[in-house]
Amino acid sequence: MAVVETPARYPGATWAESPHHWPGHKGRKAVVIHINEGHFESSIAYMLRTGTSAHFEVGADGRIAQLVGVQDSAWCNGLSYHALTRRWVCPHGHVVSPSWDQLDPADENPNWTTLSIENEGFSGRLLPPAQFQANVDLLVWLGARFPSLVPYTVGRTLIGHSHLDSVDKARCPGSGVSLVAGGGGEHDPGGGSADVAGGVGGARGAAAGRAGRVGDPAAVQGVGAEPRGVRGPGDVSLS
Repeated sequence: MAVVETPARYPGATWAESPHHWPGHKGRKAVVIHINEGHFESSIAYMLRTGTSAHFEVGADGRIAQLVGVQDSAWCNGLSYHALTRRWVCPHGHVVSPSWDQLDPADENPNWTTLSIENEGFSGRLLPPAQFQANVDLLVWLGARFPSLVPYTVGRTLIGHSHLDSVDKARCPGSGVSLVAGGGGEHDPGGGSADVAGGVGGARGAAAGRAGRVGDPAAVQGVGAEPRGVRGPGDVSLS
């Protein structure tokens, strides 16, 4: 695995190329946060072995591996729509009731319109500071490349896997990380959940201060009530 910087790859990420993806995409509607329920290397190996993939894997120490270029579609957030019953079905064959309001049967599968960030760890456990910051930095970078994602809005352009699959992924990303910007984006080592959207907003503020401009891509909206099942990157707890 080698670091190669192209417009489709995150600078500094280790390239762990996966053959499990579709070329291209149908627009970028949201970033989905996940939690592995496992460790960094073993989770990458699992995805390669089982025919699944994410765009990114973020380690507890802040390192990042990229499996699929952002111009292609990873296989991490899949659902299929059954037109006769007008129901969405997850890869395990369970009927689900997605809460994501941008899900459109015309897109065929949300994998075509989403970007995925998997996180090392377990649902309900707080992300270490380095991992939390790596997620924030990655979201800022993605927002700069896909203007359709920003301002990040929780439940719309920034969601957890539980927004798509309330059956098998109800605890993904989990209670360790909140997507809602409510506390200024600080990582709370005292046991509270890590505020991802707030962290992105904080990065936006710092970037705006350095650049002297308003409307940075990292801006976050939607600080109201937290949508169902959006806490933490464990499944991913950002997902």
